[in-house]
Amino acid sequence: MFHFAPSSAEAGVVIAVTVIGVVAALGLLAALVLLRRTGRLATAPHSAAPPRRRRGLTVLFLGGSVALWFGGRIDFAAPGRVGPYTLFEMHGAGDPAYWVAYQVGSYLLILLSGLLLRYRATLRTVLGPPALLVAVLLNTLLLAVYLKLERIDSRLMPQKLAGVTPDADQASDASLASTTTVGWGLAVLGVVLLTAVVVLVLADRYELPVLVAATAAVTVLAAPVMPDVSYWGQRADGSTEHVMYTPFEIGGPAFLWPPLLVLMAALVCVIPVLPKWVRGFATVLAVLSPVLVGVVSAAVYGPIEETVSALLREDGFRVAATSLGMVPYLLMFAALVLVPVAAVRGWRAGRRGGWLRPS
Repeated sequence: MFHFAPSSAEAGVVIAVTVIGVVAALGLLAALVLLRRTGRLATAPHSAAPPRRRRGLTVLFLGGSVALWFGGRIDFAAPGRVGPYTLFEMHGAGDPAYWVAYQVGSYLLILLSGLLLRYRATLRTVLGPPALLVAVLLNTLLLAVYLKLERIDSRLMPQKLAGVTPDADQASDASLASTTTVGWGLAVLGVVLLTAVVVLVLADRYELPVLVAATAAVTVLAAPVMPDVSYWGQRADGSTEHVMYTPFEIGGPAFLWPPLLVLMAALVCVIPVLPKWVRGFATVLAVLSPVLVGVVSAAVYGPIEETVSALLREDGFRVAATSLGMVPYLLMFAALVLVPVAAVRGWRAGRRGGWLRPS
């Protein structure tokens, strides 16, 4: 059975970094609590107004917590098309260093971000920095796991593809089944959403501009490449290459993908400053944008297998398999979650007369 069990040195580094990071976060929390108790750390809210309800942040927190919980328990990845395995199973008989680090980091991030969201009006400067430190630690861990999986994938895919015989009469045989990486994708989505909660709470009265800027950036980054169009392809001479097709190369309904995502980003940016008579319509359109993305996706992915198979053959690949990469999926799902939240927040801010007013 294939696994990516870390060496003893690698496991030691992962555990050491995790312990140092957790101790640093808890030490920073203790220091900030002490400073607050001695009166040397100001934690009062920026205004005398009562704390504002943050339903959008609550949605992000709940979504991130659920994604993190499932990410560590379901199929995490299938490097080289072997598996799929959960994060724990992928260690094989080796020390489950990545799994331990993930469990410790995720539970601590959920706890700190939840407390930060609950007591943001009084303990923002106490809970915020430790929560942000844990978020950075967990993001670094998942990035390291991803890079390792990519190296394993690039090493094993030539061997896997070499044993596949394509059927020239069936276009679908030009590509293999997708890699199961739902767990890794949920884990990253969960960390990103909880990191967004921490950053937005720390931003305080600048929360809406930060949210809008982040949402627009993620949505624009999701526009050029659709999920499931990245492949490992093998030519007749045995060489293996990584290839990706844009919506413009795929054609058909895929042409709608980039302008739709760009429109979503534009709506989020302009909703707070639109005139009253169009603000509501724009907000409804932005909130319903995930449905529009679903409709476009259904129209695109129906015939996409045959279309991509033809493109792969035209480029000289005899067989191909979908790439391990989940980045397009993550960008798409992050955009679909953030756009409705940012749109509603922008609509409320517009009603109150400005970006920095309570929303």
